[in-house]
Amino acid sequence: MVRDKFFSIFTLIAILMVVQIAAPAHANEAAGHTYPTITIPAGTASGSLNEYSRIGATVTFEKTPNISDFASCSGSITCKNLVPSTAQISMSCDGDESLKGGWDSEVLTGDCWSSIDACYYEGTINEDCPPLDPDAKKAVNNDYQISGYSNCSSGDKGMCAYENTGAKQFSTVTGDHMFKIQDGASAFLDYRALGTATDTPYKLRWVHRNGGDASRALMIPSGPFVSTGGLTPYADYRRFMANPPSFVTTTKSCFPVEVSFCEGDFAAPPKRPQNGACGTLAGTYMGSAPANNLPETTTQKCLKGMDTPVTTNTSYEPSAPNRYEWQCQGLDGGADASCFAYLPWNGQCGSANGSNSYNQPTSNLCYKGDVTAVSVNNATHQWEWQCNGRPGASLSTDASCSANIIIDGSCGSAAGADFTSAPSGPNLCEYGNPTSVTQDTCSWKWTCNGIHGGTNMACQANRVQLCTNVGVYATWRYYGTKNNYTIYSGPGGRMLDNCPSGYTATELADDADSSHSLGEDNYKGGDRSQLCIGTGNSQVSVTSEWNLGGCSAGMTHTGVFDSNDTNTDADSKRYRYKHNVNEEDNTADQVYWCLGLNDPSNRFDLSISNPYSGYCPSGETLLVNAHGTEWNVNNEDGSDNRSVCLKITPKPGATCPVCAGGCGSANGIATSTTPGGGALCSSGTASAVSATSDTYLWSCTASGVTSNCSAPKVSAGICGAATSIESSTAPTDDLCALGNDSPVIDDVVEWSWTCAGLNGGATVSCTAPKPACGPLDGECGSNGGTCTAGTISNDNGASACGTTRTWKCLGENGGSTANCSKANAACAPTGTCKTYSGSHITQPASNTATGCTDGAYSDLSDTSSAFRWRCGTVTCTVVKANLCGYGNTAYMVGRKPMGCYDSRATYSNGSDTSTSYKWSCSAGSVVDECGTKKMVSGHYCKVYTAPPSTTPLTITTGCAAGATAFTWKGSNGSGTIGWECTRPDGTVDRCAAPNGSAKFW
Repeated sequence: MVRDKFFSIFTLIAILMVVQIAAPAHANEAAGHTYPTITIPAGTASGSLNEYSRIGATVTFEKTPNISDFASCSGSITCKNLVPSTAQISMSCDGDESLKGGWDSEVLTGDCWSSIDACYYEGTINEDCPPLDPDAKKAVNNDYQISGYSNCSSGDKGMCAYENTGAKQFSTVTGDHMFKIQDGASAFLDYRALGTATDTPYKLRWVHRNGGDASRALMIPSGPFVSTGGLTPYADYRRFMANPPSFVTTTKSCFPVEVSFCEGDFAAPPKRPQNGACGTLAGTYMGSAPANNLPETTTQKCLKGMDTPVTTNTSYEPSAPNRYEWQCQGLDGGADASCFAYLPWNGQCGSANGSNSYNQPTSNLCYKGDVTAVSVNNATHQWEWQCNGRPGASLSTDASCSANIIIDGSCGSAAGADFTSAPSGPNLCEYGNPTSVTQDTCSWKWTCNGIHGGTNMACQANRVQLCTNVGVYATWRYYGTKNNYTIYSGPGGRMLDNCPSGYTATELADDADSSHSLGEDNYKGGDRSQLCIGTGNSQVSVTSEWNLGGCSAGMTHTGVFDSNDTNTDADSKRYRYKHNVNEEDNTADQVYWCLGLNDPSNRFDLSISNPYSGYCPSGETLLVNAHGTEWNVNNEDGSDNRSVCLKITPKPGATCPVCAGGCGSANGIATSTTPGGGALCSSGTASAVSATSDTYLWSCTASGVTSNCSAPKVSAGICGAATSIESSTAPTDDLCALGNDSPVIDDVVEWSWTCAGLNGGATVSCTAPKPACGPLDGECGSNGGTCTAGTISNDNGASACGTTRTWKCLGENGGSTANCSKANAACAPTGTCKTYSGSHITQPASNTATGCTDGAYSDLSDTSSAFRWRCGTVTCTVVKANLCGYGNTAYMVGRKPMGCYDSRATYSNGSDTSTSYKWSCSAGSVVDECGTKKMVSGHYCKVYTAPPSTTPLTITTGCAAGATAFTWKGSNGSGTIGWECTRPDGTVDRCAAPNGSAKFW
């Protein structure tokens, strides 16, 4: 048989080989053995008990770790600042083959550490140490490894015996599928042939033979090794170990054990998102781009995050400097930060540079750079500013900019002044640049040209010359009579009817009476006396004064001609001057001339002399020669000469105009349009043209000499208001608004007339209606300016607020006129109230200062809920304090309140009724009588007998069953809450309850 052959061979080999398995230092370990504590050195991954143990044996492992022991402290995590603790694991052997080498009942005590920092990105700008789970230091309870292992790697028949009690006590050399064990022998049998795993059933047993035939070895089946006869491999061995003979003890045992803990025993804290943050270079100006690949310990580009390569962005100019741009990318889900530094920015002027403007430029000052304040340079007529580069210093340059000030030309003080030669210098123009000066007959002329495009202004001054003597030519002729007539005594000589060429006559006296009857003598005469003044710039005023008195202001007295004759006989009286001879009453009056020099510029001097001869001194001009040629005085022929001589001399250096203002070709010419332009003056400067109804008026002035000019105004006739008035008789008033009316003609159905234009203007035809039927009285309309009957007239059109519009409704066909009026809307109130917020116990306003910001204060009567006053016409109010609070008149769902809404108010208890709680709250002069309803049947407020712990904010928490709606009113701010519940019939119950304040209970 094959089997017999196998056994024979095996027996032969067994005879030749006896296996002796060496035992550990201590043998036949007893049940319940306790090993000394096994300390696992720091930095060692695990500790081990390299012995086989029987059920009941116990072992304790102890470890105080360092950072290298933690598997978590590797890779991306750096652990720092470890404060270690000592942890222990105690366990016992119960031989359960499904356990970790048969060991179970672990008891774990202590912590691996008391504190440790687990950090990411150590040593970089992004280092972060997120907090650990507070229980992580106790992770030994959840993170440890216990694993049994076999020391048996080979052996005869795959069997290893440990702690054999003596030599040859246990043998595998039997020559067959058997092991043998001697009497009194004990050993741990590790049957590797069953399998390598420590959880292989029956792989480990502690076997002890304590009886039987001591002279014989006990045979233990080792097989069968393969399935045979329906038996599984090693079935006989397993049955023996499960059911040994009575003198053999087989006990479950534990393999050597390896334990690791405090190693990788805390969960790595999750990385926290870190937002990128720009570094110290962000926002600065840099002459070159920041470097890439900077060490992660630098904060130049990023304070947090990972920097990206730098790019240059040139799209920002001119609104902003070009930029070096990069990102600081967030870590672990954090946001990225966009960062930039500026390239240096040279200042560059904006479009306002070089522009022309009346006003200071305020925009487009700089194309690039930072603008400075704008200043004015009067020397160059420019606004100036700078566009400063960024950041300055050596990295950028500044730009100087300017804009031209537009200056309109404006005449200087020389304009209108007098000059004997062409003016020059800075007085020609106040503003602008003067052209060269030219001249015409009367004026010096130039132009003040505007600067930087400003307008030009034409200017002129008066041409004058040094004044010369002004010629005066004068004569005086007298005529006279005697007795009861006024005698004009004067010089004889010729009568001058006209002044010489170049002289102007000033009529002083004119007697139009050519017939005088005096006694038998008849004196006829019609003489004029004239003063002829030369055409210089000065004028002489002459006034004759025939009565005593002084000269008017500015006039000079010539001297008095009087009579020295004391003869009272009228017939023999010498009438040399003015005498009133009335019924033989001879009264001698004084006669004199008053002379005035009309010289506003004070150019000339006036001197007068009164020689008694018939001539004037050299250089003086004869004004009056009082020469009597025929006088019969006591039959005497008396002759006398009386002269007044005038001399006008220029003051040294005085100047006189070359020419005077003169009217132009428009003077005296009728026109329908306002004259203008060069036609106004032939010389000088024209004034503005004004107009009356029939005349255009202006003046021409040169060198202070003015001529008044006019032109007839050609105006067409305009019909008057009578055209709109019906009349049964010919109208007489308001026929023409302009022009001369003709007689009114009766044209049967109407009245007609014409209005002739002025100064040749067109004539218009006008008509007025006659009444067509009976009289119709005027009647006012309901709206302003309307008539229900009649024709509207005299409407003042008033529309402003607070005014009254008036008008008339004219009757027709002789009907009466209605006078109408309608008041316009009142003006909007004026005034502004001073603002007071919240409610008040007393009125805060008592005068204008405390009540009004605009308008005058006046008091008004208050209402039950508000204080009132007035500012101007505006009514002002503030709310009166509700001292009782919301609970007043509500259903009180707790007990009676014991306080007031306003903390300033004083509470006073009241007399309750069967249905209400009563109290009062007072503050100053304000007293509120308060009351809440007591709970009665049928109300819908939910009852709270103590302050509600949950605020009743819903219909369920605030209202009784059946309520249809809930409204929360909130807290009154002083201890009471309120709400409302709507009943099915639509009525509302107001509810109140204390909100926890003790004074409300």
